[in-house]
Amino acid sequence: TVKGGLVLLDKDYRLLRTLKKENGIAHNTITGICTDDEGSIWLATYNGVSRVEFPAANTLFDERLGIDGGLQKVIRHNGELYAGGRSAILKYNALSSKFEQAGSLETQPFDFLIVDGELLAATENGVFNIGNSFVRLNKFKAACLTRSTIDPNIVYVGLTNGLAILKKVGSEWLDLGKV
Repeated sequence: TVKGGLVLLDKDYRLLRTLKKENGIAHNTITGICTDDEGSIWLATYNGVSRVEFPAANTLFDERLGIDGGLQKVIRHNGELYAGGRSAILKYNALSSKFEQAGSLETQPFDFLIVDGELLAATENGVFNIGNSFVRLNKFKAACLTRSTIDPNIVYVGLTNGLAILKKVGSEWLDLGKV
């Protein structure tokens, strides 16, 4: 591309990833491209040569990609990558190749837990159901979440000053309060 970086597509022409100078290649103007016997992609750019391994064994996400430091937890849910940032829940946007704030909730998340396909987040302002428009399930400062091994409908919420319990009844969550 001219100034657009490298655009990686799947066999059905769906966007997989965009690589730009901000996330590691030498320049956004690609003047030539080839592959080697190891499967690496080599880019001739306006300002140098870049080697791209795809799919990469490791990927670095840092402040250039929207990570504001101090991550507590990272989780993949329904094909999406979420991270607990310093002041918000972040979600990876494959189109921009950056993490962005997920929803309007501005609170530090400390833990995530998936229960029956629902993503829960323990935050300084309570436990939230992320997959359900950030519905608050309780208001305690939550540090960690774990599912009961005896009753799968029970989630224990580790607090900074004790323990609380959430219980799923049908499709609703009940706050059973502190223990």
